[in-house]
Amino acid sequence: MLFDRVSSEGMEQNIDVDTWISILDNICDIMDASNAGIITISDFTRLGFESVLCSSTKLCEQHKSKISCFCEYVYKENRTVYLSGCACGEATVEKEPDDYKSFCGVPISGTDGEVFAILFVFDLNPTEYTESQVNLIENISTLLRSEILLKEESRILYKNSHFDIMTMLLNRRGFFHEFNKANIDEGEIVCLYFDLDNLKYINDTYGHFKGDDYISGFASCIRNNIKYNMIPARVGGDEFIVVIHSEESGYACELVRKIRADFHDFIEGFRGDDDVSLGFSYGCGTSDFQSLNIINLIKSSDENMYRNKKNKL
Repeated sequence: MLFDRVSSEGMEQNIDVDTWISILDNICDIMDASNAGIITISDFTRLGFESVLCSSTKLCEQHKSKISCFCEYVYKENRTVYLSGCACGEATVEKEPDDYKSFCGVPISGTDGEVFAILFVFDLNPTEYTESQVNLIENISTLLRSEILLKEESRILYKNSHFDIMTMLLNRRGFFHEFNKANIDEGEIVCLYFDLDNLKYINDTYGHFKGDDYISGFASCIRNNIKYNMIPARVGGDEFIVVIHSEESGYACELVRKIRADFHDFIEGFRGDDDVSLGFSYGCGTSDFQSLNIINLIKSSDENMYRNKKNKL
């Protein structure tokens, strides 16, 4: 399902919010309507909704349960629904004097056909929209769908080209992209270079699927301990780096300690009957921001890692 059943946050990441608020305002002007909005399926319930993109937040809050009810009806019908004088199909709920009288809603679907949002217009008075006006709402929903799907496709392409699919860590390309974005201009930079012990033995003895589990288990230990000032990546088959930007001494040592403890717990449930040594070797390189060359820093930590690995043999 698109965006894992789109959240309001996911919606706002994939459209130009200011532009669409302006478009919703234009819809209200053209339709002479009280309000227009976009609500995601994950947001509506019979009690209301968490959030909605709309031309009038105040009116949406006043009528949120009824908007949710109507949007649920459109979702279930999976078609354009225009109700000129009542809401939610056959509903006969007695209305207050200031209640809505008219709804027009269009479902917005992903490439899988699943509805993930509703574009709606509602009015406090009965309406008589023309076929052209309803078609306009449908055409605007098509533009919204195209923008969301295009940006989602771009997001997927970015994810596939910048992340390692098996471990969900950055790959080499993704690492350099994120590092360049960081624009570090102060403090110390530490690079930790990790290499798993005896992966070849695991692959040869138990098969490559077991080897993948070994790699993924270590990657999880890294992910579970990453903070905002760290950039982790898988840069080879069983090789990982974590670059840390910090002014605190001992930050890297503490991270290694936590990863080692977590990986030890993983290995206890992972290993077979043999007593082959499992774990990781690592090397560390440091630089200040003034003399930083990230390629040289990675090479330095890599060399230190291999030196430490040889000393273990």
